[in-house]
Amino acid sequence: MRLIALTVAGYRQFLAPAMILIPSGLTGVCGPNGVGKSKLIEAIGYALYGPRPRLLPLGDRAADLASRADPRAIPEVKLVIEIHGQRYDIVRSPKEASIHLNGTPEPLANTVRGVNQKVIELLQLTSEAFRGTFVARQNEIAGLQSLRPEERQRIVNRLIGITQVEQAIKLAQELKSTRNKQYEHTLAGLRLSSATATEQLDVARVRYSEMIALQDKRKVELDTATEHTKMIAEQLLVLKERQQQADAYTRQLEAIEKHYTSAQEFVQEIQRQLVAATNAASNLAQIDAIIAETDHVPLALKQHTILEQRESLWQQYRRYETKLNQQLLPELHRHNDLEREIAVEEEIIRALEGAAATYKAEVTQAENQANQAQASASHYKERHKTVERIGPKGSCEVCGQVFGDGFEQALYTYLAAAAAAQDQLRVASEDAVKAREHEQIVRRDVQQRRQVQSERIQAFRGLSTIPGEVKTLRAALEDLHIQLETLPTSLHEILYDKTAHETLRKAAEQRVMAEQQAVHLRRIATEAPVLRLRMDEADAKATELNAKCEELRTSINRIQPSQKDIDEVTVLDAAAKNTQKSAEQHFLTAGENAAVALERVQRAEEALEEAIAQEQKITAAQRFVFVADQTETTLRRLLAEIAAEARPRLVELMESWLHSLIGPRFRMVDLTEDYQLIADNGSGAHTISHFSGGEQTLLAIMLRVAISIFCRERAGFDTSFLILDEVFGNQDAEHRAMLVQFLEEIKIHYHQILIVNHIEDVTGMLDSIIDVRRTGPNTSMVELRV
Repeated sequence: MRLIALTVAGYRQFLAPAMILIPSGLTGVCGPNGVGKSKLIEAIGYALYGPRPRLLPLGDRAADLASRADPRAIPEVKLVIEIHGQRYDIVRSPKEASIHLNGTPEPLANTVRGVNQKVIELLQLTSEAFRGTFVARQNEIAGLQSLRPEERQRIVNRLIGITQVEQAIKLAQELKSTRNKQYEHTLAGLRLSSATATEQLDVARVRYSEMIALQDKRKVELDTATEHTKMIAEQLLVLKERQQQADAYTRQLEAIEKHYTSAQEFVQEIQRQLVAATNAASNLAQIDAIIAETDHVPLALKQHTILEQRESLWQQYRRYETKLNQQLLPELHRHNDLEREIAVEEEIIRALEGAAATYKAEVTQAENQANQAQASASHYKERHKTVERIGPKGSCEVCGQVFGDGFEQALYTYLAAAAAAQDQLRVASEDAVKAREHEQIVRRDVQQRRQVQSERIQAFRGLSTIPGEVKTLRAALEDLHIQLETLPTSLHEILYDKTAHETLRKAAEQRVMAEQQAVHLRRIATEAPVLRLRMDEADAKATELNAKCEELRTSINRIQPSQKDIDEVTVLDAAAKNTQKSAEQHFLTAGENAAVALERVQRAEEALEEAIAQEQKITAAQRFVFVADQTETTLRRLLAEIAAEARPRLVELMESWLHSLIGPRFRMVDLTEDYQLIADNGSGAHTISHFSGGEQTLLAIMLRVAISIFCRERAGFDTSFLILDEVFGNQDAEHRAMLVQFLEEIKIHYHQILIVNHIEDVTGMLDSIIDVRRTGPNTSMVELRV
């Protein structure tokens, strides 16, 4: 794997988006302490695996990744890598993650879990292996040697793959046990062999064929019984149809007899109406005489109605006029007077309130002047005491000059100023008292006037409807006057007679009744010719209905069957139905037996399929047990190979670098079974704690690089980069140069070696430089030095 580019935004100190192209060779990530050099290395691990605790500093959480310079910042990291010539873009933020191949829009994975799995699949590295092999921090390099032996052995075994193989062996043993149990369970589930199941299927098929033949026989018997039942049913149907036809004729006869009776009644009704028409003709002459005698009544009644209306309008007009003049107009005058008084009084009250506000402001001003005078008096008294205490050698607080001969004059000046301030205080206090008294007098006057004003307003509100009532009543009087003006002038001099009006009203009612009777009698009298024609038609209809009744009685007697014939055929029909029902039952029983036989055939077929499938499962379970056993054997052989190869290979690699990295006085380096480093610097073999801090770091770097190269050789990790974080801090100039030379030598194993460094002489020895500079209290920027 090759690192191509890294982009960070809102991440740690890097608030603004920053993109870094990562070159090949030795590249230094340089800058002062605290600017975020190590955070760039951390961002590479975050892009690959997310905020894993092993990748973050101790105590840090995912919530600490966002830039502190902006509380709204959302950390986002984009890492571009190359694997076997293919480019992969990995983008990660707190809630989103994606990985794309060669810039295609469709992602290979777009969930946090999916991206993590894809990275492990591509690199063949977990986050723990990544951190333990290709990333080395100064405080972690030598720390491996300070651990307890068993802890150190466990960590190195995990790094070089022994722990993983041991875990795989344990899983293989568990899988083998599970496969054996599955095999035993599958074998116990074999209830029937395929051969026995085949024999049972053949027997079931023979029985099914016999049941089908019996079902066909019962079907022929059922068809014969059904045909005989159908023939008897047809005979019975003919008899029932004749009976139904006779019943229909009977119902028609009853209906026609009802019509005949109705026709006779209709003839009688027409005869009655004809008599009534004759009587109406004789009564119509008397009614016409009454109508002629009352021809003058409608006009006279209309005139008296108008006179009555005029009398009613005059009475109403006089009532309205009296109410307006005697009640409403005086109240209207009172309403208007109150409105003027309220407005005048309101102006007076507003003026008094303004005066009260002025007095209140004078009180406030006088109190402020009194407070200032009080403060000045206190200040001058205190200053007098201070000057008296410091004496002639003191200095003036205004000009800063020493009092000297003017000491007595200064004391007198401060006493005079204090006395003047007291006079001002007395005058201001007296002014405040006078202004407050005036304000209280005005406030009491306003309160009294407000009370009187409230009573006026209450009375005014009680008369608020009077203007509207006056306006409405005047409009009503105007309307009555207009109505009186519209009455006929010819009736103005005629007096209204209530008795004559009542007499005319009764005569008009008698005339209306006579007119209504005349209309009714005239209509009845004109119907006499029509009634005579309808009388003749009704007689003819009754004769026709009587003839139809006689015809229907003859037809009923001819087609109605005897009860004896119906009973005989009914008995034959019942017997045929019983025979058919018995045949149906036999047929259904045969069908049920055939269905049972078919079900047995199906169960036998299913049993055969189950037996074959179970035997196949047993074979597969045997194969799984064999595979699990072979897997365990292979893993144990791999464990033995790694354990035999690991320490010698690690020692071989470290001895090849010993003289060039640390110096010629070191004669030997070795590893114990628990991976404790032992070296000889000319004074004998010692553990790593015997040597200086710088030598411990160099020895630990050799072991870390050796483990990294061994992992690549053994596991085929496609990771061609190495990251060293602040490993030059405890080295002198000579060993810093030797360490850089060592890194130059191992470049054949790594295309890219990133070195986090802040030492200037090391920076000058590197191939490329990535500068990290501070831009604010919590912000930094990064760029590749050209």
